[in-house]
Amino acid sequence: MQRVTGIGGIFFKCADPARMREWYARHLGIVSHPEAGAIFEWQPTGSSGPMAAPALESANSENDTAADSGSATIRSRSINKGFTIWSPFAQDTQYFNPSK
Repeated sequence: MQRVTGIGGIFFKCADPARMREWYARHLGIVSHPEAGAIFEWQPTGSSGPMAAPALESANSENDTAADSGSATIRSRSINKGFTIWSPFAQDTQYFNPSK
């Protein structure tokens, strides 16, 4: 049987989404984009890979990604990653319709 592996997103309505994003950025360090929200990257418990310890080695797979860290290149596998989105919406949004 399939099971839940993570929370896909936290979406909520508020009176002023821009002020809400600003408050979360200032007080909690959660920076978000008006269109996409904040994206939290995580890895399932028991998985090995980039969230546990980035590898300083060559990428050998099309699933590998690289980021320059100055003197070394950090390679990480994009498999086994999950993402949770946090995003406030305007009070009058129709995005959640037809649910109430």
